[in-house]
Amino acid sequence: MHRLGHSSAAAALRYQHKVDGQDRAIAELLGQLAFARTGPDTFRVAPTRRATTAVSSICAVRADGGVRPYRALCARVSPDELSRAASRRRQALAVISDLGLIDRWSQVGRAVVVGAVAYDLVVSPDIDLEVFTDGAPVIRKGFEVAAQLAEHPRVKRVRFTNALASADQGIYWQLRCHSEDGGDWKIDVWMLANEHAGPLSAWMVEPMRRALTPESRRSILTLKEARARGEVGAVASIDIYRAVLDGGVSTSADLHEFLGSGYVPALTAWLPSRGA
Repeated sequence: MHRLGHSSAAAALRYQHKVDGQDRAIAELLGQLAFARTGPDTFRVAPTRRATTAVSSICAVRADGGVRPYRALCARVSPDELSRAASRRRQALAVISDLGLIDRWSQVGRAVVVGAVAYDLVVSPDIDLEVFTDGAPVIRKGFEVAAQLAEHPRVKRVRFTNALASADQGIYWQLRCHSEDGGDWKIDVWMLANEHAGPLSAWMVEPMRRALTPESRRSILTLKEARARGEVGAVASIDIYRAVLDGGVSTSADLHEFLGSGYVPALTAWLPSRGA
């Protein structure tokens, strides 16, 4: 429930290939890829034979001269991260529409979709909203909206936390619901005063949209999918964004090095600077 500055599973990634006429295009694509990072555990991709060689012969050439099959690196260059995220975002938008989240929360303030859904970086089935009120948020008004949502047949649980006296300075609502296709979704809603000093997730939306490129978007999604599989630990999404956009991180190992051994998720005012 904690607002880590900005919001915080996916199916396991698998590499599958065919060699019946598709090997040329794939081999040529992989032959063009190169990873700029240096060190004995970084790689450049190269075909072991001519571009017409079957994909199963593609290998990764280590910076120190060693070679290992490309299959071990497939998750880094999978072309499917963006399409998976786009599909999840469509599901999230369908949930928002089905529950009437924007209209209902607009009864008490200005409702803003934030987090991964706003950035098109959805991996986990989570939806984040911030609702900005005139003056301090009123608990009773929040309960009026929560009661409406609780009556929706797809909503299974509603949780409330008064965090006005904490660093978050807001009122937190969590809803658990089923989507039309049967998936389970978590909805996090923060009621915050218009005068809130921040940091706020709403501050992130436009800077993130400007800063993201297809390459950085894919790196973020790869790391978030690795987190969903339990491979990178409890790293806040905003710290993954920061690592990729500020540090050029693209692997789990690089992420851990960037964050350091004493890393603990915390409220942060970080904003991406690129394109701002």
